[in-house]
Amino acid sequence: TVVVQIVDAFLYVAPSGSDASSGSSWAEAKATLQAAVDASPPACTVLVSNGVYESGGRAIEGGPTNRVVLARWVSLRSVNGPLVTTIRGFQGAIETGDFTSVRSAYLAPGANLVGFTLTNGSTWWTGDQVRAQSGGGVWCESPEALVTECVITGNRAAWNGGGAYG
Repeated sequence: TVVVQIVDAFLYVAPSGSDASSGSSWAEAKATLQAAVDASPPACTVLVSNGVYESGGRAIEGGPTNRVVLARWVSLRSVNGPLVTTIRGFQGAIETGDFTSVRSAYLAPGANLVGFTLTNGSTWWTGDQVRAQSGGGVWCESPEALVTECVITGNRAAWNGGGAYG
C-alpha cells in the first residue's frame, strides 16, 4: 500500500507585509520576495500582491545580488499580472567596476516566475562573463526554469542578455 498526500502550499507577499510575519495568509504576508521564497517549502507557490518590489535579495556564486533568487523548485506568481506587479533591480555604474548592481531575478531548474514586470536590473562589468555579466533582468540556470507572462524592460548587462540570459 502506498499513501500519497497532496498538499497545496502557498505563501503570500504584499508591500504592506512584514518579513517577521509567517506569510501563511494575506493578513500575515511577507514584505519581500526573498523572505517569502526562503520560507517556502519545496513545490510551493508564492503569491505576490500588486506593488513594486525593490528591496531584499541574495547573491549567487560570485555574481551580482539578485532581487529574488528562486534556488529550488518554487513558483513565484503575481496575482494581477505585470502591469501592476514589478520586480525592480538596481543599475550601478557597471562601466567603473561598481559592485552595487542588482539583477531582478535568478532562477534555478524547476523554478517558475509568472506575471511580473522585470525592470532596472543590471549585471557587473567584471567577473565571470556568464554568471556575473549576463542577464540583467533575469538569469536562468537551465531551460528547466520558466519565465512566463512577464514584461522584461529597461535592464542591462555588460556581456550578454541585458533582458534575459539562459
